[in-house]
Amino acid sequence: MTVLTADERLEYLPAYMTGGWKPRMAMGSQMMMPEPDFLKDAFQVDMRVLKALVRTNAQIIAGTDYPNPWAFPGFSLHDELEIYVQAGMSPLQALQTATINPSIVMNNQKIGRVEKGALASLVLLNTNPLEDINAVRDIESVILRGRAFHRDELNAMLAKAKRKVALPDARKLIEDMEARGNFPESLLALQNQLDSLAEKYHLSGLEMTINRLGYRYLRVQDFESALKVFELNTRLYSHSQNVWDSYAEGFLTQGDTAQAIIYYQKALDIYPCSPEVERRLLALNP
Repeated sequence: MTVLTADERLEYLPAYMTGGWKPRMAMGSQMMMPEPDFLKDAFQVDMRVLKALVRTNAQIIAGTDYPNPWAFPGFSLHDELEIYVQAGMSPLQALQTATINPSIVMNNQKIGRVEKGALASLVLLNTNPLEDINAVRDIESVILRGRAFHRDELNAMLAKAKRKVALPDARKLIEDMEARGNFPESLLALQNQLDSLAEKYHLSGLEMTINRLGYRYLRVQDFESALKVFELNTRLYSHSQNVWDSYAEGFLTQGDTAQAIIYYQKALDIYPCSPEVERRLLALNP
């Protein structure tokens, strides 16, 4: 367990998240972390299963399942690709688990490829990952939805992440705004305050926090407030399938089927591999 708790990548994650990863042995604690020997044995079992899948050419897609303990956004994907190579994949096959394979599984031709009409999101490396999969760690630039971030900008982002780990989370922001009154109206102006608030709060969980607030209003049948909150999330996180799905559910709950269909379709356009949204659309518009 010492190896895990000493992982330098913990320095980049907010305290509110990693606090739940620390080993606790007392009964009734937040999380009973397994013993190191158990984790080692479990890893060996997982590796045997993975090697069998690789031998039989099973289609595998990468995904490290943050915020599970010791899954570090970005970093853990590099670990995962390295493990795939250790399990028998070629470096090319490992890269395909995070590129073309998700495109095929999700039936989404806009991701996982570099071609005209695809989303402009890719990583530029300094060395060739086909020769050594660890080259995925040697990043020169990242292009995210058409915006380029070069190495000096990426370093600055990492340094900023380190500085912000102790800040209170988005839930505290909502609590503070409620305490000051004029809520949720004050929340609806949040879009223009994000830069200043980001210096006082860790906003990595803001989308989820706002979404939960919207459902809180739905549960008490305050449909007007719920829709306003969900709509705010669509402005802040327009690329997220989840916010459009929730916005559609808000309309559906108050009986506006036409608007629900529009926004469920928007959610499906963003994330085509969503059987639940497909079922809802089919039920509403057979």
